[in-house]
Amino acid sequence: MLIKQMCLVLIALLLNGVAFAAGESAVKISVAKSGATVMIDHVIKDGKALVSVVDAKKKPMLGLTVRDFSVTQSGRKGKVTSIQLFSENQDVPRHIVLVLDNSYSMYERKAIKALLAGVGELLKTVRPIDDVQIVVFDNKNTVKMGGRDLHVQTFGSNQPDDLQAFADKAYTTEGLTGGTALYEALLAGLDLIKKMPAAEPRFMVVFSDGEDLNSIFKRDDVFMAAKGLDRFKVYAIDYMGRTATDKFLTRLAVDNKGQIWKARSEANLVPIFQSVASKMQHYYIVNYLFPTTGALTVAPANLTIDEVTTT
Repeated sequence: MLIKQMCLVLIALLLNGVAFAAGESAVKISVAKSGATVMIDHVIKDGKALVSVVDAKKKPMLGLTVRDFSVTQSGRKGKVTSIQLFSENQDVPRHIVLVLDNSYSMYERKAIKALLAGVGELLKTVRPIDDVQIVVFDNKNTVKMGGRDLHVQTFGSNQPDDLQAFADKAYTTEGLTGGTALYEALLAGLDLIKKMPAAEPRFMVVFSDGEDLNSIFKRDDVFMAAKGLDRFKVYAIDYMGRTATDKFLTRLAVDNKGQIWKARSEANLVPIFQSVASKMQHYYIVNYLFPTTGALTVAPANLTIDEVTTT
């Protein structure tokens, strides 16, 4: 009797155009442009994916339309029903953790004004549906995050003015710190990332002008905490004095599908923050369907995702 009931349920679902995945299947979204590479960053839900598209020089490709995209799965050709620029979308939130080095050396290097202007450029892209958390050093107090006592302050909002006000205060004379607790701030940031929905875009932006000198934790603790997470990107801005990019920040960014920028002077800070902001916006939301017997169906959410390059 139970088997008969299950068969009836399956037949009813199939008649309504619902398909079942036989194991994991690979969805491929392509763009009909030579040298274009499409990376599916997130399957938001069935039949809706967040993708980034770059050209052969790794620069974002803008201005694409529905006709430029195609989708396939296990040899089946699907239909792209609509696309939307991420900046125009109002139902897919971003989750951003901004880790800022507010050590006293920023005052000594006369870079505070440029840094805060750069932060402002990034905050201009924040939408009401976004979630932004700022982490800064605080040598005088500790907070418990992820089971650790960390010398940091955090502030979360979706209001750019409130976020800017918190950042401004962190770089006043009272807000600057004599020590550098970068690893602790990163552990706090990773704990915040962990609590954000993995099915939605998550980013951690890290700014530092010096190596860690005062954390009670080590870089390996940071790598271990990051390794336990999935589906987020790290964008690092290195404002340290040396010519080459910092090895620790470089590894943190590369290991987590991100990128590192070298700011050689305060004049570089605003353009770099603008580039980081652009990186978090140059996406398309692609809606698609796949044919089944007598109907179209969305693809199942448990998919193996491939990066596709058009030759």
